Amino acid sequence: MKALVDNDTFTIVSRASLPHGTRVIDSKYVFKIKIDENGNEERLKARIVPKGYMQTHGVDYHEIFAPTLKYTTLRILLSLTALEDRDLYMVDVSNAFLNAEVKEDVYIEIPEGFKPDDGGDYVLKLIKALYGIHQGPREWYLLVSKFLVEELGFTQLVTDPCMFYIITKTGNKIVLSMFVDDYLAAVLKEDAAEWVEIKNKFMKRFKCTDKGEAKLILGMRITRDRENNKLYLDQEVYVTKKLEEFKMIDCKPVATPGAKGVDLNEVEVDDDTIATTNDDDKDKNKPVSIKQYMKLVGGLLYASLSTRPDITHAVHQLTMHTQSPRDIHWIAGKRVLRYLQGSKEVGLQFGGRTDANNKLFDASIMVIEAYADADYANDTKDRKSITGWIVKLNGDVISWSSKKQSTVSLSTCESELYAEASCIQEVMWLQHLLNELGLHVKSQSIIHQDNQSTIEISKHGIIREKTKHIDVKYKFISEQIQSNKIKVEYISTENQQADILTKGLDKVKFLQHRKSLMIK
Repeated sequence: MKALVDNDTFTIVSRASLPHGTRVIDSKYVFKIKIDENGNEERLKARIVPKGYMQTHGVDYHEIFAPTLKYTTLRILLSLTALEDRDLYMVDVSNAFLNAEVKEDVYIEIPEGFKPDDGGDYVLKLIKALYGIHQGPREWYLLVSKFLVEELGFTQLVTDPCMFYIITKTGNKIVLSMFVDDYLAAVLKEDAAEWVEIKNKFMKRFKCTDKGEAKLILGMRITRDRENNKLYLDQEVYVTKKLEEFKMIDCKPVATPGAKGVDLNEVEVDDDTIATTNDDDKDKNKPVSIKQYMKLVGGLLYASLSTRPDITHAVHQLTMHTQSPRDIHWIAGKRVLRYLQGSKEVGLQFGGRTDANNKLFDASIMVIEAYADADYANDTKDRKSITGWIVKLNGDVISWSSKKQSTVSLSTCESELYAEASCIQEVMWLQHLLNELGLHVKSQSIIHQDNQSTIEISKHGIIREKTKHIDVKYKFISEQIQSNKIKVEYISTENQQADILTKGLDKVKFLQHRKSLMIK
């Protein structure tokens, strides 16, 4: 409440003075224990959060869209940090939304414990935004991005409007990423003094906490090996918290997140195939709590999006059953937790990678390579295939996806073509982002594909009678190849790293692919 008062967040008005029919929004207290990179308690945090779902579009809010930093962009920043041995600094804006003004008339009830002493009937009219109202994120984004560009001189990227850079006096670039109220800056040593000047101007405008060297971002721990130009990203603390939350902290680990050959659309599953945690997991068709299931899947989904491509396929399968989860799905979700129990420390490495000739990548040229794969007619209900792809930058894994295709493919070749097209879209976006940063990108990006027919179609276009039904939009693959921006190369199925994103694998193959993507 002191922060709200200090920021002139509201004015107190009489309820009787409100226009007829005005809705006054309730609020609630939200409490959080903030932890450091080792899981230790750092501080206690409290917020008064309006119940934004009570707002009415066109009355007390209008535009609400605000971009957030892509996780892929964050990993690109970390990769550049490691490659160029940059310092990585972090600044946290305190009560960020309280800096942004609200254009509409928004009224909230006075929070419990702060009623006026005179006993009058009052409400609060918001002058500044609060966490919880619909327009809060947008108003804050517009305010801070305008300040970065117009006041500090940063250039905003088009490919990701939450990444900025500024050219320093030495001709280098300070690269800044913005994730709501968390800011990461990758700074070369010779630009350290200039960064301090920029940071001080920013902190003078907004009340901030200077975190110094970045060690934790969005629940992801950052560790450095400066001697070998390596940076590591993991979620060991986050995983441990999830295991404790679902009372799995002492569970027996398993080697893979999903059992090979298990179909979660099927009710009858052998107990030996899906690992269980207790004797109550017998009736695989018994409904389970949707709330608890979604809580479990949501926690796993965040890990899969952030640092754990190894669980992405298993989690993707779980997300398809959030509306009617059964015991079979709950048990499969717990299996992912059991896998994480035995691999908490597994994470991503940036920098220190070697190419096919066993030479270290450096920052002088950005090399993009990708792996695209599909599992044909994977879903036994609708027979749609699963797309999986991985994109690497100078050997660092920076992007991945496991997703059911939107249409039914009529052949393995067709499903592989769809996967390849999706992967190329990601590669093209990455090329544009790196070009915006002024980095030297290798002229051709390599897509590794294990289907010879798909490679032929990619090179020469859709010309065969059996593939006329494939949507014309996929012709852009051959256009990109002919323009020399993309090159598709054959790779054996045995070495297809994207295989880990399309299906459940046996232990040997799973660990082989995990080793090529991740580190302990």
